[in-house]
Amino acid sequence: MAQGRKLDPLVYTTSTPNPASKTFNVDIQVPTGKRDSVILMMAVWSPGFYGLQNYTNQRPAFTAKAPDGTVLGVSKPKAGRWIVKTGGRPSITVSYTLAAPRGSNLSNGVNDTALVIVGPATYLTLVESAHRPAEVRLDLPGTWKPAVTSLDPATDGKPNHFVAPSYDILADSPIIAGLHMSSAEFIVGGSQHYWTYLGIADWDAGKAALAMVPLMEEHLRFWGRIPFKKYVFLNIITGGRGGSGVEHLNSVAITGGGREPANQQARFRNASFISHEYFHAMNVKRLRPVELGPFDYENSHFAAFMAHSKGR
Repeated sequence: MAQGRKLDPLVYTTSTPNPASKTFNVDIQVPTGKRDSVILMMAVWSPGFYGLQNYTNQRPAFTAKAPDGTVLGVSKPKAGRWIVKTGGRPSITVSYTLAAPRGSNLSNGVNDTALVIVGPATYLTLVESAHRPAEVRLDLPGTWKPAVTSLDPATDGKPNHFVAPSYDILADSPIIAGLHMSSAEFIVGGSQHYWTYLGIADWDAGKAALAMVPLMEEHLRFWGRIPFKKYVFLNIITGGRGGSGVEHLNSVAITGGGREPANQQARFRNASFISHEYFHAMNVKRLRPVELGPFDYENSHFAAFMAHSKGR
């Protein structure tokens, strides 16, 4: 590749033709650089969690085609890797169907009213050292609200079309979409923050956002600045009382009941939980042990980190 040449993006399109099947389809336009073959891989862990997730076990179908529809040869040398014979074609389309039984902060989910996309569980990517940009286009039911994510919107301004400068950013940016969604925004330290629900929540998004402001302001005082332009709280309503969170570079994916804390003790626990996750956007996501980067998505960083720590 010539020095300074802009890389063609991987373009992902997701669709949900049969949400009742709890699956969704992914098509990828893959630039090949006219190589005779390309190698694709899927991550085995999720940034923010680091333990093995076995995402590669979710793939019931995988096909590759040339632009004229010719079916291309695919081999699987090991779990999580696929080799596609391109015949020197400049681009190919890879298609697969993903199982998405239950949306959470670590797993994909789809039904008649909601879609949760977890990056590492969804996006195959080229095995290469270059930081290749990506686009994501979501084909959603017309009655659904627009998708919400920390990814930047595409320059064409179309809804449900997002861009990422690299796979690292793409994998670290969950997406939620559905029929029942509500959101409120607020600004702290010049950074736009969004409190968003997927599902029907008892705690109004606007009231929840107001409760978040003093927490974020305290983080601003502690750090001196907010290191991102946009941050999203992605609340996935699961019906449970307890909640869990997985931190990401510019967002956090939270599962919970969507209920307002009932008393002072519950408000303190909730504030502590949210503050903990938000703190990780700075400490762990930006200030992190060397063992956690650059990321090796085909091997668990947690296992490598623990092995390294024991050797000290």
